[in-house]
Amino acid sequence: MVFNGMREKVAYFARKEGVSDEMARDNVIAILLTVAGCALFVVLWYYTHYMLANFVLMAGLGLLYRVKLPKALIFGAAFSVGSYYFFSKVLQVLLLAR
Repeated sequence: MVFNGMREKVAYFARKEGVSDEMARDNVIAILLTVAGCALFVVLWYYTHYMLANFVLMAGLGLLYRVKLPKALIFGAAFSVGSYYFFSKVLQVLLLAR
C-alpha cells in the first residue's frame, strides 16, 4: 500500500487541513519514542524479569501519552501483572526463558 501510494502519488495518510506542523512533528516524535520504548522493553526483558520490563514500558508509554503519574504507575503495574498471569497461567507460556 505504501509502495503503491508512492508510485501513484496518492497520500493515504495525508494530514488533515487543521493539523499544524508542530502537532505533526510531536506525533512523529511520540511514535519514535514508542518504538524506542519497545526496543528498551526487549533489552530489559533479556536482563530482568518480564514484569519489570513490561512495567517500565507501560508506565513510560502512559507518561509519554500524557497520562498522570499515579494513573500511569497503576496502569503499568496492573497491566504487567495481568499480562504475566495471562501468559504464564492461562496460555502456559514460559516468559522467563531466554
